[in-house]
Amino acid sequence: MRPTRALIHSQHLLDNLSSIRASVGEGVAICPAVKADGYGHGALHVVRLLIQAGVEAFGVATVEEGLQLRRAGITSPLLLLGTLQPDEIAEAVDADLELLVWSLPAVEILKNVAAGRNARLRVHLKVDTGMGRAGCLPEEVEAVAEAIVHALPLELTGICTHFASSDGPGLLEVPEQLTRFQRALDALKTRGWTPRFIHAANSGGIVAWPQSHWNLVRPGIALYGYPEPREQAGGQFLPVMELVSKIGYLKTVPKGTTLSYGSRYITDRKTDIATIPLGYADGYCRSFTNRAPLWIGDKLFQVSGTVCMDQFLVDVGPNSGVREGDPVILFGPPSPNRMVQPPTATDLAALAQTISYEILCGISTRVPRINV
Repeated sequence: MRPTRALIHSQHLLDNLSSIRASVGEGVAICPAVKADGYGHGALHVVRLLIQAGVEAFGVATVEEGLQLRRAGITSPLLLLGTLQPDEIAEAVDADLELLVWSLPAVEILKNVAAGRNARLRVHLKVDTGMGRAGCLPEEVEAVAEAIVHALPLELTGICTHFASSDGPGLLEVPEQLTRFQRALDALKTRGWTPRFIHAANSGGIVAWPQSHWNLVRPGIALYGYPEPREQAGGQFLPVMELVSKIGYLKTVPKGTTLSYGSRYITDRKTDIATIPLGYADGYCRSFTNRAPLWIGDKLFQVSGTVCMDQFLVDVGPNSGVREGDPVILFGPPSPNRMVQPPTATDLAALAQTISYEILCGISTRVPRINV
């Protein structure tokens, strides 16, 4: 097995689940988002671990993600959070996925595809309260809900919305979205329709907006250890993924040696250069060139020169004591056993002008996931 691998700290995942449960309290169901291969952590492993911990339902983004879990023997409720193309509907129904619905034509199509089905087809009415993606407007909720209620074998199982800025500043604040969502809930209540599940809170909602919890929450990034806003989450969430490698080659070079593509780094003294066997094809961004810190031997070094597709270089200094085969940590959770801590995915995201989600999801499938 190649030395570059993603270590998945299973206990951290379970500890994060416990923190989420403590935040939402009794009587609130948890539907973790395991889309994008469990945010890069390995969806099947994450799902199996969480089932053992008592989680009953999961969120996926595509029909294929749902089918992969079904083929692996997962029978738990799976909520499809994304949109559906017409040629995907039959597969989604056959896989017994719970679907988001927000338009009258979609209700009619689902009714026709599911006709003759013995079991109910569970659907959740999606309300657009300001995200601007899929969903009906609050004033359209009553009409769409009525169509669902009268479209056997469809069952109005839930009603939901999605926040645009629960984990940071934005023009549209959460309280306004909650007000719009409440209008939709009131419209259903006047007709006597009370879906089993009412849900809005993602990770940011769980951490910062307890009034958004209702009776189901959909944690994503917090489950994997990177909630925002972090100042409100405190230290209760631990990063689950640790990206590691080993020094593949070490050589001594003279002053003035140019390194990697474009000669973007030139040594200023006689020094040792380490080759690390991973690159942007593994999800280690090219934008980390000459910038990203990494941990070797309880010291922090920095990428030296352009990150290549499969490897990059590090100037570790003269007489560093570093050897071929020494462990390297690219990012990961803090450890009390280390004097110097490696960077986190959030640290690297700042360098790449992105978010921790993209760093985690971007670790490619050619990097083995090892559960520890």
